Amino acid sequence: MPPSATVGDALPAPWPHPAPSPAPALQIGGALRAVADAALGGDQRVKEVAAACFAAVLGGCGVAVIERVGAGWRCASENAFGPGELIAVLPTSVATSGDISVLPGIGTFVPVKPGMGVLADCQLVDADRAQVLRCLAIGFELALTAANQYRVTRDAMDEIDSLQQVARRILSASELDEVLFSISRETARLLGADIGGVFLRDGDELVMRSCVGNDTLDIDRLRMKRGQGLAGRVLETGRPCKVDDYLASDQVSRDYFWLVRDEQIRCAVGAPLLAREGVIGVLEVWRRRDVPFTDQDEKRVAALANLTAIAVQNARLYESQKASVQQLIQTNESLRQQHEVVRVSAQLQDDVIGALLDGGGVTAIARIVARHAGVEVAILGTDLGVMAAYPAQVSNGDWLERVETAVRQFPGYANNTSVTSRERDGWLSLRPIVAGGDRIGWVCMRSNSEPAEMQEAASRQGAVASALYCLEQRAASVARASALGALMWDLLEGTPPVRQSALERLTEFHIDLRGPHRVVHCTIEGLAETARGEGWNMDTVQRKQRDVRDAIERALSAAGLKLASSRGDLIVAIIPALDAAQVTRQLKSLNEEILARDKVRTFWGVSAPFDSPSQLSNANQEAKCAALAVGKLGTAQSPVVIHEHLGVLTLLLNGGGIAEGHDLRKYVDRMLGPMLKYDSAHHGVLAKTIRSYLDNDCSLKLTALQLFVHEKTVRYRLAQFEELTGVDLRRHRERMSVDLALLMHDFATRSAGVAGKGAG
Repeated sequence: MPPSATVGDALPAPWPHPAPSPAPALQIGGALRAVADAALGGDQRVKEVAAACFAAVLGGCGVAVIERVGAGWRCASENAFGPGELIAVLPTSVATSGDISVLPGIGTFVPVKPGMGVLADCQLVDADRAQVLRCLAIGFELALTAANQYRVTRDAMDEIDSLQQVARRILSASELDEVLFSISRETARLLGADIGGVFLRDGDELVMRSCVGNDTLDIDRLRMKRGQGLAGRVLETGRPCKVDDYLASDQVSRDYFWLVRDEQIRCAVGAPLLAREGVIGVLEVWRRRDVPFTDQDEKRVAALANLTAIAVQNARLYESQKASVQQLIQTNESLRQQHEVVRVSAQLQDDVIGALLDGGGVTAIARIVARHAGVEVAILGTDLGVMAAYPAQVSNGDWLERVETAVRQFPGYANNTSVTSRERDGWLSLRPIVAGGDRIGWVCMRSNSEPAEMQEAASRQGAVASALYCLEQRAASVARASALGALMWDLLEGTPPVRQSALERLTEFHIDLRGPHRVVHCTIEGLAETARGEGWNMDTVQRKQRDVRDAIERALSAAGLKLASSRGDLIVAIIPALDAAQVTRQLKSLNEEILARDKVRTFWGVSAPFDSPSQLSNANQEAKCAALAVGKLGTAQSPVVIHEHLGVLTLLLNGGGIAEGHDLRKYVDRMLGPMLKYDSAHHGVLAKTIRSYLDNDCSLKLTALQLFVHEKTVRYRLAQFEELTGVDLRRHRERMSVDLALLMHDFATRSAGVAGKGAG
C-alpha cells in the first residue's frame, strides 16, 4: 500500500460503517486486569489483549492497534482490516489530538499515547462507551509502561546473573587448592590485573597458597608477618588497602621491594578474608602496568574476599564443573557477534548447527561447507589426518599432500584468519580450528577460482562448528574423567557404604572391576627442585605434571587401564593384574620415556593382585607401602617395587610404624645404638661395612672389593662393631637380627627425611 493511502482504501469493500451493537454488561475492571496481566508477556502481548478488550467494549467491532511509522501508520496487532500491514495517513488533527475521533469513511480512532492509538471499524460511540474507552486507553498505556519496566528489570537481573557466574565458578571447585587457584585467576581477570594470589593465615604469619601470573617461584613461597608488605598491612589493620606506586608508597614496608622489582609490580590492592575468628587470609592482586586500581576496584576485591572466605571454609562441599560450559558460552557469544558477512551466510550457519544438533559431526560439516561454497573440503586433525572430506574422493586427492608444506608456513600469529595460496591446479585455503587457545585442526578448501567472500565465510563457519564439536567431545571427556576420578578415590579411601555406592555408580560407566587387578602409585620425584634448577615458572610445572599424567594414562591404557586420577605429584591407577615381571618391565620403560621427554623422574609402587573390589582399600595401602620402599630398594635403573617382593619389609612399612616410631626404634637402638653413635662422628663407616658384609654373604674378600679397602680393614671394622654392640657376627641368629635392624634404621631414616620435606 502506498504511504499516501487512507485507512478506507485498505478496508475490504463494501464498508458498512456499522454502529456498535448494544454493549454487554461491561466489566471495565476485568478488562483492565486482563491488560495489566498481559504486561508480563511483553509489549506485543499487551497490544493483542488490549485490541480484544476494545473490541469487547465496542460490541464486537473490528479493532486494530496502530502505530506511527514516518508519515504513515501500521498495524501493531491482529486486525480486522484484511491481511498484511495497514499503512495509512490519518488527518494531522487526529494524530495530534488526545480525544476520541470519529473519521467518516474510516472508523473511530482512540488515542493511547503519542504515536499509538486504536482504530475501530465503527462510526457511532455513545458517551458512556467513550468514557470506558478512555479508561481502557489509560490502562493500555500503563500496561505498556509496565511491560517496558519489566523488560528493563529483567535485563538488569540478567546482568546481575552474569556477575554471579564468577561466584558459581569459584564455589564449584571441590578441593581447597583448586578453590584458591580459581579465586586467584578469576580475581586477576575481573580486575584486569597481571598477578593474583591468596594468602592464608598460619599463626601470626601469612603464607602464599595460590598465585597466578607470576614470573618467579619466589612469590609462591612468600611468608609475611604483620605489617610486612601490603598483605601484612591488611592483616594488621583488618581493612582493604591499595597502593598506586608500590615502590614509592609509604603505606607498606620495604621488606619485599626486591621481589616487587623482580616481578616489575607497579600497583596493588588487597582485602582481608574475614571469618568469625577474624582475618584468616588476604586476597591480593598486582599490576605491572602503570594503571592504578580505583576505589571501585578496591570494593570489588573486598567483595570477592568475602566470597573467598566462604569458599575456603566450604571448599570440600562444592564440585568443579563449570569451565568447559563457560568456554562454550563464550564461543557461542563470539558467533553472535560476527560481522555483517554472517548475514550472507545465515543459511549456512543454520545448516551446520542443525547438522551438529542432529549428531552429524565433522562429516556433516564438511558436506555442508563444500556444497554452500562450491569447493572441495577436508577437515584435518593436528596430525594432519583426515577427519572428514567431501566429496569422498577428496581424502585421496593429491592436493592434500601439499597441505603439510602449507601448514609449516602458516603464520603463528594468524590464528583466526585464513591463508590462501595459488597452486598449479587451483587455489588452496587453510583455516586453523582453534579451541581453548589451542590449534586442534585445520579446515582445508580447494577451488578452481580465487576464494571469494562466501568461501571465506564458509571456511570460518566450518572452523567454528568443528571447534564446537571438538569442545563438546573434550567437555564430555573431562566430565567423565572427573566423575571417574572421584569414584576411584571413594573406592580407595571411602567407608564401606561409600565404596559400595561407588561400585554401583561404576556400572553406569560400564567399568567392571571383577577379576584380578592391581593398584599402582606413581610419584613425580623432586619436581619442585627440578623447577628451581631449570628456572621453570608455575605454568611449566603444571604442564609437566599434566604431560606426565597423560603419558601414564596413554601407556597404561594399552594394559587395560580401568581408572586413574591424580593429586599433585601423585598419580594412582587401577589396572588388570599382569604378572610382576610384566608390570615391572612396562613401568620401567614408561619411567625412561618420561625422563627422556619431560626431564623428571618417577618412582612406582604396585600392590599385589586382588580379586574383589572390596579389597581395593588394602591394595591401595600395599601400593603406598611399595612406593615408600622404592627410595631404598629401587635405583635409577629400577624405580619400581612390587608389594609381593617386599617380604619381611612389609612389617616395617605398613601402618606408619617407621614414621611414628613405635617399638621399632627401641629395637634399632638396642641392636645398633653404640654403633650409630660411633658412626655419627665417623661418616657411617661401620654401618656401610656391616651392610656390605651381610649383602656379600659374609665374604671378607667381596666386602673389601666393594668398599675398596683391605681385608684386614674389614676384619678390624667387624671386630670394632662386635666390641661396641656385643653382637657375635659368627652366629646366624645374631647376623639376621643385625640385618633386620639395619633395614629398620635405613627405612626410619628415609621416612623421617620425607616427612621433614613435607613439613617444609
